[in-house]
Amino acid sequence: MPKDPAQAVLWWRDAAARGHAQAMMMLSVVHTIGVGVPKDLALAKMWLKRAAREGDDKTHLTLAKAYGDVKNSPESREKSLAMLRQSAEEGNPEAQRDLGVRYAEGQGVPKDPAKSLKWFRKAADQGCADSQFNLGLAHFIGQTVLKNSREAFKWFQMAADQGHAAAQFYLGTMHAHGDGVSRIMNPPLNGFADPPNKGTPTPSSLWRRCMPGAGAFP
Repeated sequence: MPKDPAQAVLWWRDAAARGHAQAMMMLSVVHTIGVGVPKDLALAKMWLKRAAREGDDKTHLTLAKAYGDVKNSPESREKSLAMLRQSAEEGNPEAQRDLGVRYAEGQGVPKDPAKSLKWFRKAADQGCADSQFNLGLAHFIGQTVLKNSREAFKWFQMAADQGHAAAQFYLGTMHAHGDGVSRIMNPPLNGFADPPNKGTPTPSSLWRRCMPGAGAFP
């Protein structure tokens, strides 16, 4: 099916008329950047307010994603980042994780590993398994922080307990080598050599976003 922004707007208007908050947010986006409709900031603001009244507690995060999806332009990317930052500052852990990735990879912002870890930690403290894994891996390889096997083990354990496959893998590896685990509780297994360097994640693979259900880093 070919793209048809004008037709999309018609369907979003129908949905918005029935109280669909995400449709209202999409109407706010298209009126802000002028896709499928003339640019109209007053209408954009009106639809955003209506979406917020519908009780969507992820309004700014959803808008951040919408701006990225509707039009790949400097204006939309700037608005996407602004909405993402606002959602992160409001305490949304998914937005905090995604903002951490932005700072780690330099997506629309200068690369800043310290700020990246700051946002990962905020999300991790709220139970975000991806961010818990990111913190574990940072401590595991010494990225931005001092290498600390015990700290890595702690964060891997938290993420693994939530079913994070990559964290479970690294946790198993640490148990196998007695790395970061009490040698009394978990004696090293005979025959295991030191992990080869080629198995150590690179800094670029460290920050690759792990989408829900996507599996593992790296």
